[in-house]
Amino acid sequence: MDTDFQLHDNEGRRKYLTPEERKTFEEAAKNLDRDSMMFCHTLLHTGGRISEVLELTPVRFDLVRKEIIIRSLKKRSEKAKYRAVPVPDRLLRDLKLVYDLERLQKDKELKNQRIWSWSRENGWKKVKKAMKLAGIDLEAPHACPKGLRHGFGVHLAMAGVPESQIQQLLGHSSREVTAIYTNVLGLEKRELISKIW
Repeated sequence: MDTDFQLHDNEGRRKYLTPEERKTFEEAAKNLDRDSMMFCHTLLHTGGRISEVLELTPVRFDLVRKEIIIRSLKKRSEKAKYRAVPVPDRLLRDLKLVYDLERLQKDKELKNQRIWSWSRENGWKKVKKAMKLAGIDLEAPHACPKGLRHGFGVHLAMAGVPESQIQQLLGHSSREVTAIYTNVLGLEKRELISKIW
């Protein structure tokens, strides 16, 4: 199987953030400028691909259902596919305040403009900066936006979220890809198994 669809690289190094690293990353991102922090927190809590999060607009934040609506960019079809990802109250509250989302959603011109107008490369640099502040080895394969996405998938699996829901939340087109998260390895597997001890 292609290593893109595995949680470890060819040398056996993990490609996802552990639960502790996720917490450390979230705290470290608070030391960035406001926009960078919000971007990093949105990546962390949605499992979105960097390009998917960069294209978010005010209308994609469902303030009533407390979800962020992400367009799946990997799906190869003529019709756009969207997925609704529930997010923590604190994240939505912060996004709402920082970007004045209620006002932007009512503005005909601004409601469909991107929240973060950076390039993919700039977004990637912001994530790396937060990783560095979190003390994560920047040479490690998980010290990247995809490491956040994989960490989100592992986090869902550890919480007992059914595979079909993980597939939907991550926007996977096949269950084969999603299955990597239910085959959790390392300390995460130990933590899951320890529940029966």
